[in-house]
Amino acid sequence: MHRTPWYRFMDKRITPDELPIAHEMSTDEGELMCQIMQLSPKLREVVLLYYWQEMGVQQIAELLEITQGSVSNRLRRARAQLKKQLERGHYLD
Repeated sequence: MHRTPWYRFMDKRITPDELPIAHEMSTDEGELMCQIMQLSPKLREVVLLYYWQEMGVQQIAELLEITQGSVSNRLRRARAQLKKQLERGHYLD
């Protein structure tokens, strides 16, 4: 993870103590975050950049040095996997 382009652009001044505590999240948010963290690294990084870093598809494509179509495809696949897992109520262990 430390070698990915995504990590190079993260704010490294944030310490673990400043991250949200798990019990501060609602149950639904916690379940969703667990599901996101279980995605493959390629899918997880585009989801985190798109939703949590609020970057656009073009920005993500430039950052990861992939095409915009690849970013869109990864987002689509990630959403499909998350939807499938959340509908089943199963976790990816």
